Amino acid sequence: MKKKVILYGSADCPGCVDMKALFDKEGIKYGYVDVLAGLAHLKKFLGVRDSYPEIYAEVQAHGLVGIPTVVVDDTVVYIHPGPEVIEGLKTAQSNTAPEA
Repeated sequence: MKKKVILYGSADCPGCVDMKALFDKEGIKYGYVDVLAGLAHLKKFLGVRDSYPEIYAEVQAHGLVGIPTVVVDDTVVYIHPGPEVIEGLKTAQSNTAPEA
């Protein structure tokens, strides 16, 4: 089954811009939600952030927003994912048979 990947970010966030470029370079298929593109997008991100307080606690303690955030299959959440996560996504998507 194909991995559903959503990247939450903003064009105003250098780390988000870099993450988008890396996903594109590595051929990772993903949906992108610009959290500053409108209230609905911001609410969608805040819903994710509020659903995983244990993941975002440290980020919020430092006064940060928590983007870029990557959500995989609506259940696995990464903030600023490292190379091992990127490689895992790339491998998972390349080993997946196309859906009919």
